[in-house]
Amino acid sequence: MDTRSITNAACIDTLFDKKKSIILDLRIANFIVKKRNLAIMKSFRLGAIWNMLDPLLHSLIYLFVFTVIRYNSHPGNLMIGIALIRGLQQNLIYGASSNLDFTAGLKIERVRSRAIVLSELFYVVQTSFYLSFGTVLVLLLLDASYWVIPLMPLFCILNGLVWYSFGRVLSPIVQTLPDFKKIVTYFGMMMFYGSPALYPLSMTRGIHRQINLYNPFAFISEPARYMAFGSDSHRLLDPFVGVIIFTIATFSLVFGLYMIDKQRWRWSTWN
Repeated sequence: MDTRSITNAACIDTLFDKKKSIILDLRIANFIVKKRNLAIMKSFRLGAIWNMLDPLLHSLIYLFVFTVIRYNSHPGNLMIGIALIRGLQQNLIYGASSNLDFTAGLKIERVRSRAIVLSELFYVVQTSFYLSFGTVLVLLLLDASYWVIPLMPLFCILNGLVWYSFGRVLSPIVQTLPDFKKIVTYFGMMMFYGSPALYPLSMTRGIHRQINLYNPFAFISEPARYMAFGSDSHRLLDPFVGVIIFTIATFSLVFGLYMIDKQRWRWSTWN
């Protein structure tokens, strides 16, 4: 029989059957994600289908607007940038504020931290995949390479995990100083205009380009554009800088998920 020892600093589980425990935690994580999505979508008749329709409709609206005003950029490059910047904003803010509620309505003491960690990963991967769905359809209409079908979802998921990881590291600040969430939100808005989202990196100049050569967003958007349309902007990027950025992002993700156990007990009624 599994046992659990709870203090105001941590929760220590002693597992009798590890295989059954991981299966149970996977089911709980899946339930948390479904419950979170249900809370968002319960007022809509189409329910979770909106997770796919919403990015698609937004992409089509942006495509129409920027085609009409004849924006000086390839429409396909524009769609890739918009999809990735939406993933940046959504997952950065979610990561920074996810510690405000780990439970999705479940009694916190009855759920292992492992299940909550898995639910966080499932949620980011799922929402990022939904975001890529409409983008892939639009890109195919714009004669993109068929590689966008398997690879664009992977770029969106990678983008989501990177920015979620940075948000998770900032989450203790948001918990202590809720106003900091506004700063994170404004930063996401600033990245929309400052990052190579509406234009490829090759269209930047001077200090704007120098800053973006160290921007994690550019190391995802430019390879994605190369994959879809053969754009050569990715050649401006230094692979060594990319390795450093993704090493930091990986550390941030692992550390941010590791913090969940301490955060949930520190701010629970047990403390």
